[in-house]
Amino acid sequence: MSASLEPEIVARLEQRYGEGCVVSVSSDHPVEPPTGLTLSDGTVCRIRRLRPSGDWIARATSDERMRAYQIASSGLLRSLPAGVSTAVVDAVALPVGAAVIERVLPDTPPALEPLLVGLARLHSAFVGFPARLTAELGLSPLAAWLTLYAPATLQRHPEAPAEIAERWDALRARMPSMWARLEPTFGSPTVMVEALRTCPATILHGNAIPGNVAATGGGVVLGDWSQAVRGPGALDLGVVLVGHAETVSGRLSEAIEIYRAERGRVGRLPSSGEVWERELRLGLIAGLMRSGWRLGGHVIAEAFERYLD
Repeated sequence: MSASLEPEIVARLEQRYGEGCVVSVSSDHPVEPPTGLTLSDGTVCRIRRLRPSGDWIARATSDERMRAYQIASSGLLRSLPAGVSTAVVDAVALPVGAAVIERVLPDTPPALEPLLVGLARLHSAFVGFPARLTAELGLSPLAAWLTLYAPATLQRHPEAPAEIAERWDALRARMPSMWARLEPTFGSPTVMVEALRTCPATILHGNAIPGNVAATGGGVVLGDWSQAVRGPGALDLGVVLVGHAETVSGRLSEAIEIYRAERGRVGRLPSSGEVWERELRLGLIAGLMRSGWRLGGHVIAEAFERYLD
């Protein structure tokens, strides 16, 4: 018999959706609290229970404030621009920690255009958002975000999946020139951070990989805001280009242009000239720092290297 849903979660959902709104629950373990639920309207949700610095990613990114909960309960997501929505259904404080309830998104990559257009609108909407107003959200420190999956970080957190280090090794062996480009930035992220600070800063989703994003008829849906960070918009672009390698393969220039053109249309962020070119180059490098291990021997790694040369 599965453990019961916490009364705080039930009360919050019934306050919003009405009594009896939770029609079923599911659990990954028979004696653990439910990790999934279905609402009376058919919405299938996952429950993410958080604790300050609760797992290796939270510890590596100094997540003492449970940023996914802070973002979900702050009202920030109610300010998303047209064409961008969130998978977050609600957020609840628990006696120990908190819970974020999100719609389950498909693991398959979404269509590229609505994702890149949506991110360009997100970045344009939040550009210039004062850092003091985001301090309470506990956004990821930029250096920690950049080096989350770096070999040295993985060594400090042995509970991280061993596959990540193995896939870095595969990339190093297959593309030593790319590894030679990345290794110094891993060792000294401060240089990269200082360079990024010369570009306009906005609020980034930080982890728009398959499973965290979905395309709909009305735009893009973003879930799991636990790695949100403040920085130039091209960082999200870089994560998408690497993290969605199968979709982007053969379309790297086209994908960049989709994002750039929407920024230009909105008109709040640079989309041409030296400032844009510098931001783009830094964003591509950041994407490789964050997600290059996902490439292994993927052909798009060579396209990235050609683009950066």
